[in-house]
Parts: sequence; C-alpha cells; structure tokens
Amino acid sequence: MVSFNLFKAISFLALISSFVSAAPANNGCDGFRVTSPTSYFTTTAGQCQEVSYDLGPNPPTTPAPISVDIYEYGTNKLINKLVNRAPTTNGVSTPWFNVNLGSTKKTGNYYFLVTYSNCKPIKTSYFNVIYNKNSGPATCP
Repeated sequence: MVSFNLFKAISFLALISSFVSAAPANNGCDGFRVTSPTSYFTTTAGQCQEVSYDLGPNPPTTPAPISVDIYEYGTNKLINKLVNRAPTTNGVSTPWFNVNLGSTKKTGNYYFLVTYSNCKPIKTSYFNVIYNKNSGPATCP
C-alpha cells in the first residue's frame, strides 16, 4: 500500500513537472521596473522631468525603445505623449522632457505610463501638476 501511494505521488509530480516550461527567452521584460517617480510630488506644467528605470539583472542584448505618456489620474484619460520610442542607450533614464499637459491646461493629479519595448506598460505613482498660463515650457537638457 505504501509503495502504491509513493508511486502515485511520484507520477503526480512527474505530470506536474511536464507542464512547467523551460525558462523564457530574455525579452527584456524580466526585472524591468520604474525607479522614479515612485512617490507623490508636485511640479509645474512645462517643467523638465525624466523617468528613471532599471532593466533588471539580465538586460536585453539589443536596447529597446521606451515611451512615456501622461494620463489624468482618476479618469485614466490620455493627456499627451511625452517621450515616443526613445532609445534606451544609457539604461537608467529617459531623455528629459517637458511635463506638457497639451490642451488640458488644468491643475490636477496625473501619472506617467511607461512602456518599454513590448512589455506590459507600468503606471507610476500619481503626482500633482500645477498649471500656470504664465509659465512657459522650460528648456530641458
């Protein structure tokens, strides 16, 4: 009886292990994460900002593009595309960009949606943007 139960247990484990696939190919999504902004902050529309990220322990051999869009918090409405498929050559941050509210022009809470390659987009923590019609866009580095 014990040997039969042992045989059933081993057979079950063999069956389960057959469903487990080999490690996935490194497409760059493993370990990709946004490192900044990660907490609430306040900025003024038109100011310069960048998004920092980490490609993880096994970055892809070929750098992939990164994009950053700004969305209105609460409504999830796309406000503007801020960085469009920029190369990830430095591997730590996006190019500097203006916090451009486009035609929205209102103080409120927003968040960035960061898309790296064809990975699942990452939503940053939300932040406050103050709109001032007298404050034009800054010159970003």
